[in-house]
Amino acid sequence: MLNAHEIATRIDPARVPVTAQAQAPKQIDEASALVINAVFRELQSCCPAWRQAWPDDKALAAAKKSWTKAFMAAGLRSIEQVRLGIEQLRLRHGDGRAPWVPGSGEFIAMCQPTAEMLGLP
Repeated sequence: MLNAHEIATRIDPARVPVTAQAQAPKQIDEASALVINAVFRELQSCCPAWRQAWPDDKALAAAKKSWTKAFMAAGLRSIEQVRLGIEQLRLRHGDGRAPWVPGSGEFIAMCQPTAEMLGLP
């Protein structure tokens, strides 16, 4: 019986499907990293209970990665959209959720203007 090392050395990389091969992690550019860091600084200043969501640096880093993926999946690419989300976050004091950090999906929804915001009925 072969052990894992022996099996791994016998595999021909050319025969392994591309989806099974290790792919290099995608890197975000410096400007995107600055935006994510700025969003998290705003979240920390607007939501006093942020330590409940991110108790340590490891949790904060994982959240930043997750939020970056969520922003990319939602097509959130405009700084104006992000600014709108921050504005909406600052205005949510009356709903009882002000001290708590919103989820990434909730924040992304805040970044989408409503018809009323655009002056439409």
